[in-house]
Amino acid sequence: MTHSTANRTRGPVTGSPTTGNGHDPKLEIRGVTKNFVTRAGEVDALASCDLALEQGEFLTIVGPSGCGKSTLMMVAAGLDEASSGSILVDGEPAGGPGPQRSVVFQRFALFPSRTVADNICFGMQQARVPKPEQAERLEEQLTLMGLGKFRDSYPHELSGGMQQRVAIARSLVLRPEILLMDEPFGALDAQTRLLLQEELVRLRQVHRFTVLFITHSVEEAVYLADRVAVMTRRPGAIKTVIDVPGDAEWRSSDIETAMGHPEFTQLRQRVWKLVKEEIVAS
Repeated sequence: MTHSTANRTRGPVTGSPTTGNGHDPKLEIRGVTKNFVTRAGEVDALASCDLALEQGEFLTIVGPSGCGKSTLMMVAAGLDEASSGSILVDGEPAGGPGPQRSVVFQRFALFPSRTVADNICFGMQQARVPKPEQAERLEEQLTLMGLGKFRDSYPHELSGGMQQRVAIARSLVLRPEILLMDEPFGALDAQTRLLLQEELVRLRQVHRFTVLFITHSVEEAVYLADRVAVMTRRPGAIKTVIDVPGDAEWRSSDIETAMGHPEFTQLRQRVWKLVKEEIVAS
């Protein structure tokens, strides 16, 4: 596989925290709150969250542990219901889960009794994609993700990094318009994580999908994003959204080189300061 990130496409997004360039949003999170009832009483997880992602935008979310990042992702994906507020896609209520929005979780969630090829095809089978088209899309993803040699392997025969490639391929094969990723590299070793971060940048050049990406890593958030949203401590709300310059010199570098660039360091420190304020306050 090719891990070079030279000349990668990074569409700069500027403007207000919730509207990017002011275009009609592809995905909009509008006034979303979420409350849970526990034995100890009611827990307020999210407090009036507002975000809007434009077509093709990559937005990352960081914040203190327990601030509701994953809860927000589940609501945005249609896998959980908001207590109030709404999720819109192209200006219309998004409803429940569907192929338009595809999710990649931290845990690979592969079927252990299915081969790599069968895992990738599962969603297409459920969506009743015609078999000839399934075969075509499968071959495309096996090639794109470097999984051709492993098509007949089972998940337990693969490394963590290869399993996550399968999980990403299973999402991409549905050709979603929106990709939601909940700490997809969080369970991986440091070296594999770096490689997959660069792979994701490469994949985005091929599939200009809209991405909402949750992470605990400030470096990862800055490296991948057009904009970085910082959440407050629980109940989580959007504290601020920071633009990442699309024409920054480090944009054409791999992540290790980028992290040594003064502009990257300055931006990383700015984001970390905001996250740290919420950690200390909690």
